Amino acid sequence: MKKELCIILILIFAIAIRLYPAATSGMPFSTDAWPLIRNTELIIQNTPIPLNSGIFDAYNNFWPGIQLFGATLSQTTNLPPITAMALGIPIVAAFATLIFYFLVKRLTANAKTSLFASAMLAAAFSYTLYTSGVTKEAFASPLYFTLILLFLLKHNKKTLLAFSLASITLALTHHFTAFFATVILTALSIASYT
Repeated sequence: MKKELCIILILIFAIAIRLYPAATSGMPFSTDAWPLIRNTELIIQNTPIPLNSGIFDAYNNFWPGIQLFGATLSQTTNLPPITAMALGIPIVAAFATLIFYFLVKRLTANAKTSLFASAMLAAAFSYTLYTSGVTKEAFASPLYFTLILLFLLKHNKKTLLAFSLASITLALTHHFTAFFATVILTALSIASYT
């Protein structure tokens, strides 16, 4: 029970510190947020609409994961996209610390090391700043860790399905993170055969 409480406290801390910039300013954190929020508003206003429509910004619409999430979150919470995304994306990004805990535990089989590593990730200034904003990279971060964790788990139908869904979602979210995940997973594959 003590370990679970520590994990919950780390997650609460990660969420709080990532929400701090938006909570203090009342605005989404990161200048990269504005085209994503605008595209989300356009999706809500014009659905159904093809993602290659000329009304979008002709860049972010090719990775619609965060915008579709923002539109869904906005509609389900009845909050405007700007508010839903300013709060929702950092919360999703904070879950990377929880996934990282399980990833480190899988690699080390040591709960204390895993707690320490996830606490460090939750508090690391550059990573916290990076995942506090409404950006594709922040949304992709937990997906990236999820793919690596799923790769390290026993391969069966469930993990294959989860890995496939996470892969597709990451590819729809951010191209560079998907590229880096491919590189890391390729290296892990090669390492597992040597």
